[in-house]
Amino acid sequence: MSPPQPEFVQASPREAEEIQTIAQTIWREVYPEIISAEQIEYMLAEMYAPEVIRADIEAGKEYFWITLESERAGFLAVDNDEGRDALFIDKLYLAPSHHGQGIGQRALSFAANHGRERGRSILSLRVNRNNDLAIRAYKRAGFKTVGELCVQIGGGFEMDDYWMECPITN
Repeated sequence: MSPPQPEFVQASPREAEEIQTIAQTIWREVYPEIISAEQIEYMLAEMYAPEVIRADIEAGKEYFWITLESERAGFLAVDNDEGRDALFIDKLYLAPSHHGQGIGQRALSFAANHGRERGRSILSLRVNRNNDLAIRAYKRAGFKTVGELCVQIGGGFEMDDYWMECPITN
């Protein structure tokens, strides 16, 4: 029996609280090995407050639920990379219980198709330089590291990331 195929369903601003809840669950499971608990809580409060998510959606960022047989297993958020011919993958989070099933790769394919439909030729993203699992997955999908960013985000914390890109092929 083959694993269930993910569906990608666009989220609405009124689902901001649900996005916040799943983000909190995933971050608290995945990120303790990568960043401190204090930074996790700071970033969740700053980036995943419902009013922030609603403002993102109203400004044009698109959030998509990753659903498996009606279960919300994670989410994806994309935005045009202004001034560039790229679609920026701002968020891609999948519950750890669904890791290793090819769902993340399907999410990247969905993002590529979405970008292609919008006339974009590149997928871009940022990934924490200590997130080895995600970096390996992105490299398998054809992403290459094109830069490094270390950004102060407040609260005495920084995001220390690789910038990665992948061409969108036809």
